[in-house]
Amino acid sequence: MLNADKRALAVRLYNERQTPIAKICQMMGISKPTLYSYVRAADPGKVEPAVEKRAK
Repeated sequence: MLNADKRALAVRLYNERQTPIAKICQMMGISKPTLYSYVRAADPGKVEPAVEKRAK
């Protein structure tokens, strides 16, 4: 589990849509489901169904 600052960074990177999801997870040492749970906790309506089609 990440501390609050790292969770916020992971969510910010996800929301910026510039960093691939796999890269965010690798950098933070978390799984995709964990990243998605952090994003949902930050903004419950934010996780999109087609998240894998983001810019790389």
